[in-house]
This record gives sequence, C-alpha cells and structure tokens, in this order.
Amino acid sequence: MGACITRDDLADDKDDSHLILSPVPLAKDNVKNGATVVGGPFKLRIRWGHGSRDLEGQALGALLDIVRTPKPRRPTAESSTKPVVATACIDALLALQAGKREALLDMVVPVTTVMLHAADKAVRRELWQFFVCVVVRTDNMLGHLFYWALRCVTDCPQAQEATKKEAARLLEIVGTELKKWKADLSNGDGISPLVDLFDKLHIVGDELVNEKEKGARQALLTSLLKKVNSKLPEATKVPLFLMLPDTDRRPGCLPGSALLRVPPTEGGVLSSKARAPYHVLVEADTSPMVTPLARARSALGVLCCKRARTNGAALGNLVQNGGLAGRKKEKKHKGLFGDQTYDEVKQRIRASSKYGKLPNWGLVSLIVKSSAEDIRQEEMAYRLLKWFQRVFVRHGLKKLWLRPFLILATTHDTGCLEAVENAISIDGLKKSFGGNWTSLKRYFEETFSDDGSGGLSLNDATTNFVESLAAYSIVCYVLCIRDRHNGNILLDDAGHIIHVDFGFMLCGSPGGRVLQQMGGFEPSQAFKLTSELMEVLDSRPELLETFRELVASGLAAVRTDAEELLALMQLSVLGPENSSMECFDSPKGYPEAVLEDICDRLCLPRAGGPADNVKSGQEFRGFVDRLIDDSHDHWRSRLYDTVQYMQNGIL
Repeated sequence: MGACITRDDLADDKDDSHLILSPVPLAKDNVKNGATVVGGPFKLRIRWGHGSRDLEGQALGALLDIVRTPKPRRPTAESSTKPVVATACIDALLALQAGKREALLDMVVPVTTVMLHAADKAVRRELWQFFVCVVVRTDNMLGHLFYWALRCVTDCPQAQEATKKEAARLLEIVGTELKKWKADLSNGDGISPLVDLFDKLHIVGDELVNEKEKGARQALLTSLLKKVNSKLPEATKVPLFLMLPDTDRRPGCLPGSALLRVPPTEGGVLSSKARAPYHVLVEADTSPMVTPLARARSALGVLCCKRARTNGAALGNLVQNGGLAGRKKEKKHKGLFGDQTYDEVKQRIRASSKYGKLPNWGLVSLIVKSSAEDIRQEEMAYRLLKWFQRVFVRHGLKKLWLRPFLILATTHDTGCLEAVENAISIDGLKKSFGGNWTSLKRYFEETFSDDGSGGLSLNDATTNFVESLAAYSIVCYVLCIRDRHNGNILLDDAGHIIHVDFGFMLCGSPGGRVLQQMGGFEPSQAFKLTSELMEVLDSRPELLETFRELVASGLAAVRTDAEELLALMQLSVLGPENSSMECFDSPKGYPEAVLEDICDRLCLPRAGGPADNVKSGQEFRGFVDRLIDDSHDHWRSRLYDTVQYMQNGIL
C-alpha cells in the first residue's frame, strides 16, 4: 500500500513513527475516518516529518494520498460540479499553480501518472475533470506538457494496453484544446506549431539513424533541415513556447515567441553512434504575440521567470576577448560551435538572416534525440535536479549552484534538450590543448586573470568552480549518478562545472547486470572527487573548507526535506511504463528499493535498514566529512576513468 502518512496518522502508529520509510502492512486494512485504505501499488510507505510543508510538499503528499484506494463517501458523476474524493489533492495542485508554478511544471508527469494509475476510478476522473482539463484550457504551456506526457505513455512498449487506451483517449482531448489555440492565430493541420516542429525534427533524427556512414550524416542533416525550414508556417503568425537559453531566463522557461527559421547549415550531428543525436538552431521572434484572444487569456501568464545571476558577470558579458573570459583568442577552446562562442554564433546568424533586424530576434539552441531508450529517465533527472535547486534556495543555500537544462520527452524514445552554451567537456578541453595541456588548475590560472581585467577574476572563477562542484557532488551522491567520466562533465566560461547525461542513476550502472550486482565500476557510497579536481580546491587555502561546508549544509537540507524526494521517486515508479526504466531495475528485485538506498545514503531511519547507519544531525556532519575524504581520489573513480580512456579515448 503506497501512502503518504500525515502527522495525524503518526499518532495512531507509535511503534515505527520514527521511521521515514516502512513496509506497507499487508495483513489487514487500516480504517480511518470512515475510509478504508486497502492494498495499493506500493511496497513502502513514506512518513512525513512533523514540520510544516510548503506548497510543493503539500501537493506531493496529496498525490500520494489519492494513489491509495479509499472507499468513496458517496458516488460521483462526471458531470459533478465539484470533486469529492480528490478534493484535497486538486486544491493543493491549484494552490501550487498560483503560488509556485515552476514546481508545478515539474509535476506534470507525476500528475499524469496518478491520473492513469490511481486504483479508484473516481480519483482518476476528478483529477482529470477538475484539474487537468482546467489548466489545459487556460494555460498553453501546461497543455503542451500534458500532451507530451500522455503521448509518452500511448506508444510506450511497457505500458499496459488498458493504460495506453486511456492515455490515447485523454491525449485526443488535450490535442483538441491545443488546436483551438493554434486556430486563433494560424491555419494549417497538426496539433500546434511547437508539436509540429518537434515532430519534424524527430523525423530528421530517424533518418540520421538510418544513415550508417558518419561522413554522410552531416550532409544528410543539412538537406533534411532545408526541407523542415521550407515547410515552416509563416513568420510572426505562429505563437510558440520555445527554450531561450538567455542568461536572464531560468533554464526550462518557455516564453512566448514566434517561429522564424531553422538555419539548415547550422545543424550538427553530435555522435557517430547508432542513435545520432544532433544539434539545431531555431530563429525566433521573442516579442509577445498579442491578439484579442491573447488579451482575454492574459490571466494564464505565460511563464517567463528570471534566473538568479551567477557569481560574477552574466555569461553573455564574459566573452569580451573572443572565447572564454579573459582568455587569449588563439587559445580559444573548441566546444559545441567549434572555435566560436555562442554570442559570436548569434551575431553571425543575425547578420545574415532576413529576420535579423527584428528588435526581439532571438536564437534557440536545441539538441534533438531520436530512438533514445533513456529519454524519459533523463527527463526525470531534470525534474529531480530542479527539486534539489529549489531545496537549496528554500534553505538559504544560494551559493550551491546547479544548472538544470530542460530535457523534454515528446514520445517514449524521442525528446528535445536545451543545449548548454559556452561550455565544453573537460575531456574536450584537454584535447583542444593537445600536448600543451598541463592541469585543470593551470588552465584556471591561464584563463582567468588575477585582477579580473579579462572579464572574470581567478578568485571568482575558482569560487564558481567550488560552489558548482559542491552542488553536483550532493546530487550525484544522493541519486547515485554514474558514468561520471570527463566527457559527461562540462566546464563553462565562468568556471562552473555542469554534469550532463543521466543514463545511469539510482541503481543503474555501466557494464551490465553483472557489474551492477558487484556495485559497478564507480563508488556508490562516494562521488567523483579526483586529484585534478582537488588540485583546484587546493589552489586557495579556504576553498576546500568552503567545499566541505557547502556539501555538509546541502546534504543536511536534502535530509531535512527527504520525504519530498522519496515521494517524487515513489510517484515515478507507478505503472509498468515507469517502473521498467533502467534506473529502477534494482538488484534487490523491486523498483522501490531505490527509496531505501536514498534513505541509507542520507543516514535516515527505515525499516530493515542498518541501525548503525542512522545518524543524528551532529553525527551526520562527521559522516559527511568522512564521505568527502573517502571520495577524494577514490580508486573506483580512477579505475573508471582508466577504462573510459582505454575504451573510448576519454581523457
């Protein structure tokens, strides 16, 4: 029985009220307040702490509540004017939309999952009728997100046929609502301009996969993008919600914009592997589309939230000397755009485009994946990263720096990702220097000037490095993110590190089932802190201590709000289309084992857990210090880097 146990429930169960995670009692049903709670889909139940929960926690708790199977107090009809069974959940979700909308965006998939898998039909009907239908009709962005969430289920091989059928029925209704928005401003077939564009881009990806000659893939991509561009709707007549990776916009915000052009020669195939992801740029007019209907719907407030500035100047101001801040032109690194920075690319494309004179001209940078087996898992990782980011802010830990880049699954095996600009993998950085590479510490010293005259001071850059390294160390440890070779760790031009590629996390491990049973190449009770990273921390006396303090305070914050994280994870395993993801294929034999693993890594009490692992707040700080010491140059991290170098040439 999967259930979120409230503070009132704790009073009825004295024996294990100290446990944050405990087995669901199977011998008999619990009866409370006239509602019978029968066996549900979960093996474990989460106990919420006695502290108050914010809007996000309330919504997560309410979602878990209705996954149980309560006996309805009275029959409800679909035509009912108000919900009866799911009232508390719907109220919590609407409050979240009004007070913390960004968090609601990240809950679209969990809401969709509950709507399809709650055992009580009245719960499913009310959640659909009184929440999803309401927001889809009034909020274009949420409408798109629910559309893609449902479509991911309709074509997922692991989903049950009855679930696919129900998802397809709801998908058709959501699609009809999106078509109404499209009809207001443009003609043509299809669901919406954004859905249509992404579908065309995925067709391009499928064609690239079929081309096995890597030398021919680039020419094929250019040819296919020309066809996509020729079929785009008229400029300035199509409202889109596209990703703009500008420094003053939070990753994942989709402001209103109008599609202009897809420059065919600017696309690039990123890999010669079978899946062949590729990069594409889209020109857009970012000025709001104002129509009589748009004015009438102004209450929906298209999300365009501000992102807190990074330490130091904005990234767009850091490329004054043609490349990384303060770095000489002849030493520029080669990243996503070769020898050009993203600002230089934007200037070049704008100068050559017929739309370049538009005052609100913008450029959207996307990575398109087709035939990607783990795209839904990557999308889940993005949602979890956003949760960590919100927890850090909630606890006043604004120095812990994360850069969640939007990952959007549009079907079960296709998706679009926000490209991380002005960043390069540590592996790519080393290879760009060739034989001149010395060390990461030396790179910082040569790239950033002591007085900041080149754009960013060495002190600011190393501070950015430490604050981002601490934040990602926390995330990688708690979620057990693996495959952390230097090809999956980026360095931006402000000194921050950014992790990408979340194909192995929670219980997944490179090397297959046998290595997974053995614990994998990389350490599960540590994070990557190699000697080359430590060398940067040792460059200033106070940096290592700052790192320790940030990791300790960040893990303590996550530990305090662990119930929310466990709730997110438990909702993520609901339904076979979700529980079948590789990250839930635990050697213990059941998907919810990942919740137990998270409890153990955070030293929290759970039924069946090692008693000597449970720590008080003061004991936990000592545990974190030992964790950092154990992570430093861990032999498993060195081993995995060696394997990646020998097999794939990753430095």
